[in-house]
Amino acid sequence: MTRARRTGETHRTPPRPARKIRRLADWWFSRAVHAARSKHGRTTVRSRRWSRCAAMLCAMIVGTACVGTVRAAFQPPSADSPAEREQPSVDELIRRLRMGTAAERARAARQLGALGPQAAPAVADLIAATRNRSIAVRHEAILALGEIGPAAAAAVPRLLELLRTDDVALIQHACLHALRRIAPDDRAARKAAAALLRSSDRRVRTAAAWLIVAGDPQGRRDPGVYERAVSILIEGLDAPAEDIRSDAVEALVDAGAAVVPKLVPLLDPNRPERCVHVCDVLEGLGPAAADAADKLLQLAESTDSRICWHAVRALAAIGLPAERGVPVFRRLLKHADPRVRAAACEGLARYGGDARPALNDLRERLRGDKALLVRVAAARAIGAMGPSAAGAIADLDRTLDDAPAPVALAALNALELIGEPSVPVLTRRLEEPAWRALAAHALGNIGPSAAAAVPKLGRYVNDADETTRREVLFAIAAIGEADWPTIRRLLQIVKDENDPQRPLAIYVLGRLRVEQAEALLQHISADANADELTRFAAVWALLQIRPDDGRYRSAAAPLVTRALNNDIPLVRREAVRTAVELGLKSPPVVAAVTKLIDDPQPDVRLEALAAIADLGVWNDAVAKAVRVRLDDPVPDVRYAALHAAGSAGPNAASLVDSVSKRLDVADPFERCLAAWAMLRIAPRDVLLREQQRIADALQLALDWPDPELRRNVAAALRARADLPALAKLRERLARDPDASVRRAAGAE
Repeated sequence: MTRARRTGETHRTPPRPARKIRRLADWWFSRAVHAARSKHGRTTVRSRRWSRCAAMLCAMIVGTACVGTVRAAFQPPSADSPAEREQPSVDELIRRLRMGTAAERARAARQLGALGPQAAPAVADLIAATRNRSIAVRHEAILALGEIGPAAAAAVPRLLELLRTDDVALIQHACLHALRRIAPDDRAARKAAAALLRSSDRRVRTAAAWLIVAGDPQGRRDPGVYERAVSILIEGLDAPAEDIRSDAVEALVDAGAAVVPKLVPLLDPNRPERCVHVCDVLEGLGPAAADAADKLLQLAESTDSRICWHAVRALAAIGLPAERGVPVFRRLLKHADPRVRAAACEGLARYGGDARPALNDLRERLRGDKALLVRVAAARAIGAMGPSAAGAIADLDRTLDDAPAPVALAALNALELIGEPSVPVLTRRLEEPAWRALAAHALGNIGPSAAAAVPKLGRYVNDADETTRREVLFAIAAIGEADWPTIRRLLQIVKDENDPQRPLAIYVLGRLRVEQAEALLQHISADANADELTRFAAVWALLQIRPDDGRYRSAAAPLVTRALNNDIPLVRREAVRTAVELGLKSPPVVAAVTKLIDDPQPDVRLEALAAIADLGVWNDAVAKAVRVRLDDPVPDVRYAALHAAGSAGPNAASLVDSVSKRLDVADPFERCLAAWAMLRIAPRDVLLREQQRIADALQLALDWPDPELRRNVAAALRARADLPALAKLRERLARDPDASVRRAAGAE
């Protein structure tokens, strides 16, 4: 099954779920490494060696994980970063919540809320804090419960009690927001919110309306209450208070495509404030707001630059067909307002290579626009075209020398995205110390297509700058080949017991599968005097060189099991991936992976859920953990939970009710995944009852660009061919242009 990859702020297209976080990790690292550069082009390195080495551990356990993700493990964090500052533990904050003054308790509650789901152990104490005399303490405790999310389900009765008994508007407002985050589909919460739609306080009315549409975005449970809630939210767009307007915008986005017909008539340039906020809602809805495109195109011609700017952003998010959208955004590149020009660049970036007709216009913006944000946006749009933007390489190269840092870095990223045609330029930049590390990073991200740069990269394996050495080594590993002089230099590093890059060099040799290193690595793995990290690295590298050697696999299994319980999130995440790659299904591994489904870090939870699906394991403990994740505050984790449940088939029948609830959420992709999971796990009598809702949710898959989603839906429909409401869907998939989809539907 497939999972969504972000293409806008709220709408997604899917790659494979078991590989989902890896590209995001690559993107995160490219941003983080750029942000970490000082004006001299270096990063700050912590002096404590073990802190660095502990982070490196995950690179030793990753099986075939992407190099970009592993690089983050080797990248030492800045000593000045917020992560380095000492933060109170959850236990310490609980103590302060119990024992401090009112101000200290309020502050502790606020800090617990900032931890989100990690603060779940504090739920009972936060519930107790809602009985404090101080309004500030009660208010912060309620908000913290909301930030914890579904893990704070035990607080729902207390929050409902407060809605009935506490007449302070501030407390009611906080309770409604908390209930929306914790249990938006709770019947009692919806009933309490419906009663508060008549509140005299506008903030309370808006919060109540938001809870109702969040829990029932289709308005099926109580259409009358839903319509009243939507009306209140639309009225909120005209509210004098900014916080009410912003809440109304977010809530209407949660309401989904059903509100678009009500919003289009409000796109009135004579009411500029409301018009702008309606554009913001449509931007959040993305492709679901396609019916508003014609009106937005009219607003894009407005003489009010603010209205024009917001309309262009909404058009970019909706995603007009290229033949219609590219000429519009191209024309807007000459708008007098730099915000509009930047938004037009962002709109063109969404078309990738289809925006090729606008390349020369974007080159002009890159070279000569006076606004920094426009030049940055132009570079990003050029990069989004990929190899078809090769004609802009010379402009991007010049930009590296004479542009401010944000523009130069955007230009470098564009060269990276253009790929192989940029390799000669990036290779030449290796000769410049100021650009060497960044150029190596870009070449590594280009990957095997940058093979021509390997001899030049090899010259800098022993560079005096630690950051440059690290980037060069990662680039060689990502490209996947090296000439013999470079391999000799790597072997020399590995032989030097005092070289700090020794574990990384071992990693590179493993990635390259250098057979000549096997004897040396065997010696290191058996060396009792070598530090544990280096021995782990050697075992991992041997496993890459000889993947079928049972000795090396046996040595790796305890390492993976230990790493699954490591204190470092990145290590836990990579350990999960390695368990999948090695197909480890021993009880200790399965138990550790199951435990990670409730990990405080979303990316670890996501990876653990994907592993459950890939390994094909299922038991009562897994079912319990997956049920909780179906309500996870992070969309990607919910997608992974639905994928895990569906992959388990009838074994996950105990989750039918929980999965069925996801058929009513606002996110169309989540509804589609839920429908697929229902087809896989639900008994026939449930499917007969729910078949129309399932059919409605599966409509998204019919025209989905990635054939994998269509293929999996077709296979699920074929297995349930006797359901009348789903017959037409299967017939359409049986005529799909992709042969694999047609075969899955049983047409071939």
